[in-house]
Amino acid sequence: MFEIRDFHKDVFVDGHIIFDTDKEVSYLDLVAYSNLNKDQFTEVIFADKSLNENGKIVKYVNNDQICRDDIIYHTAGEISSYGNEIVIENPYRCIYSYNYNIYGMWEVLNRNKRIDDLSTEETTEFNSYRNYSLSRNIHRMIYLSVFSNYELFMMEILIACYSRFPEIKEMYNISKKFHGLTEEKVIEKLRRSHYNNFEVVDSLFSTLLGIKIPDYTYLKTAYDTRNDIAHRYHFSIDGGIVEISTEELEDHVNNTNNFVYELFEKVIDVVYQSQ
Repeated sequence: MFEIRDFHKDVFVDGHIIFDTDKEVSYLDLVAYSNLNKDQFTEVIFADKSLNENGKIVKYVNNDQICRDDIIYHTAGEISSYGNEIVIENPYRCIYSYNYNIYGMWEVLNRNKRIDDLSTEETTEFNSYRNYSLSRNIHRMIYLSVFSNYELFMMEILIACYSRFPEIKEMYNISKKFHGLTEEKVIEKLRRSHYNNFEVVDSLFSTLLGIKIPDYTYLKTAYDTRNDIAHRYHFSIDGGIVEISTEELEDHVNNTNNFVYELFEKVIDVVYQSQ
């Protein structure tokens, strides 16, 4: 399995969750009727509110206790809402999404391995376009997806910090690149930025967050391979064949993860200290 480092915590709610006010809430995910036992959690929230529903007493927690950026809340009961709460974005959602996507890539790779391991008699009808090198193609597809996921993370973390933290927003507003722009235009500009240009990215994070991005030597070199696959399918620019072994793919994931995780830790240190 691709190595993934969790940055979130799991908390058990012994009861229901009912969002019954317009107070802001923050969380990574909500899991109703969790199949995990509350004894498996290091933290449990006990329902402190009661609701009489057709003569039955329902114990629940509301918006007041679903307010931590880095938590997945698992409940013993249901999750419902009056529809008035505001779910605020936060940086932990960016790394959670990043890991979610990495795990999805591993699922694709793992399922393909299981198919390759099958020794059943070939029954597929002949087709002139039939792919006899599926594993090679999947490896190249995942190699590309790793960088797409990296670029999504870089964009989302800057937008999340801008949207969430007033002090960080002020840093954007005084920078030459974003000075005088509306919030919509700032976000549009961040969405259009080229996160494969590491010198520009380094300048962007230094200016907006006061952060120097981690060493990007590996990523910069790996983008050459990415460009070969993206623009020439499986040929390199000099006409060779681009082959990605399982070991090379795992190294690619781990090296990219190391960069993203180190950067995320730096961002967290800065943005939460600014509050």
